Amino acid sequence: MTKNEKIVESGNNPTLQELLLNLSTGFINIAGTNLDERINDALGEIGAFCKVDRVSIFLLALNKLTISSKYEWCAPGLSFQSSFLQNIELSARPWLQKQLGQQIVVAINDLAELPADALIEKDELASQGVQSLLIVPMIYNYEPIGFLQFDAVKSKRQWTANEITLLKIAADIFTLSLIRQKTEDSLHQSERMYRLLLDTVNAGIVISQNDRFLFVNPKFAQMLGYQVNEIIGMDYRQIFSQQGVTLLLERQRRRQMGKSVPPHYQTTFKTKNGQFLDVEVNTVITEYNGAPATFAIVRDITEEKEQAKIRQNLEVKLLKQQRLMSLNILASALVHNIKELLTVIMGRAQLLKGKYPELKEPDIISANSRKIEKILNNFVQKINLEQATEPVRINFNDLLKTELMFLEADSFYKNQVEKDFHFDPSIPPYRGFYSDFAHGLITIIQFALDSLRTAAVKKLRITTRADAREITLTIGATGQTFSREELQSLFMPQIMYRAEEATRQSEKVLLAKYKLYNAYLILSNYQVKINVGSQPEAGMIFEIIIPLLADRE
Repeated sequence: MTKNEKIVESGNNPTLQELLLNLSTGFINIAGTNLDERINDALGEIGAFCKVDRVSIFLLALNKLTISSKYEWCAPGLSFQSSFLQNIELSARPWLQKQLGQQIVVAINDLAELPADALIEKDELASQGVQSLLIVPMIYNYEPIGFLQFDAVKSKRQWTANEITLLKIAADIFTLSLIRQKTEDSLHQSERMYRLLLDTVNAGIVISQNDRFLFVNPKFAQMLGYQVNEIIGMDYRQIFSQQGVTLLLERQRRRQMGKSVPPHYQTTFKTKNGQFLDVEVNTVITEYNGAPATFAIVRDITEEKEQAKIRQNLEVKLLKQQRLMSLNILASALVHNIKELLTVIMGRAQLLKGKYPELKEPDIISANSRKIEKILNNFVQKINLEQATEPVRINFNDLLKTELMFLEADSFYKNQVEKDFHFDPSIPPYRGFYSDFAHGLITIIQFALDSLRTAAVKKLRITTRADAREITLTIGATGQTFSREELQSLFMPQIMYRAEEATRQSEKVLLAKYKLYNAYLILSNYQVKINVGSQPEAGMIFEIIIPLLADRE
């Protein structure tokens, strides 16, 4: 508006200053869905004040390639055009695209004034009945976001400076309001996404300050068995195990000394019900409400550590198997060499016998050589069976004979123990891992032998029998007897013994019981049942019942 121009009031109609004041104050606290309604009302106020036929706001798409009519007001009797003015391609309308790029006001008093490069725009405006046109760009950060447009439909218009000024100010007001709404929507969306992330992420997120929790997400509370409101305000040291507190204090001490502390570490938490939880913590020291605070992401790694232990055990088992295979190769080579020596010894004994028939020594040498050869053959067979990675057919009579033969190396067993063995030849073969049964049965036999060392009568009884449903192995030893309570504890793990029992029994006895427990664990995989009895005269009896399952035969 120039100095010499005046705004003339007409009845109750507002002045330009009053209209601009109403527009400015009306958009101060408007947001959300109310903004759309207020913009449409403002377009009506502006259109009525300027006595134009149509007022529209066009907004650019994010890609700046198309533009659409977003808001529109029409004078009574005119039809709305916004539904037809959507996704207008600017590349096909070079004149309009040029005006937006130059960011200038375009005042067209007569549609015929449009230049030749505005042919498409001229045809489209004419189809809408537009005779005069006023366009004011909407600019934010030196970039156009759209434009505000006046249409004169009923008659041509000469656009005044007042109308151009009003449209410029209105364009600025609408621009700031739309940008503010977009920013607020973006913030709300970011907040919703942030909250969704905090609530659903599969990791604990916490903020602590002055030794207390200020914020925790639901996952963190769930990990520890608390509700979120139970943790807020809690001293964060309460959730650490004693070991975790020690580590925490050490980290704090190093920080106070000015030393660097790794942001990533593992520790142990204590849950609400007293259980321990292995966790991995990533921390960042930040500022919260003007003071230093710790932001941490916490991940439960209890299952990972268990899996790591399993993998480690498997690796150890694999290494053992590899070592056993190496030993097997070494043993086979050793046995082969010994057999060659035995062949020479037996050959020399036969030559000596032929030369001196009356000598008994060659026969003794030959008999012992054959015995050594048998032991070697059984040794190789035992190694091969124990190396098997798949179940094999086991004859329990042969297994017991082989394992008992190796006990001959024990002078006590060989010279002082009376043997009473009865092996049923009709026992059917059984599919399983040879090493499992060899270990389990020899452990029980060895325990029985140990009970004979202080007995007056030293007798070991072993019998085998079978029926259609099961194989039964009985191992008996005269000598030491056990009370009912002691018998019940024979196959218990060592860690389950009461403290007073552990102090009362020798380490040797506890170790023997621990071995029995391990034997029980191995045999229980085959649903083996072990009954134990003890009688003053008969001594101790183990009855091992092996079910003949269809998938084991």
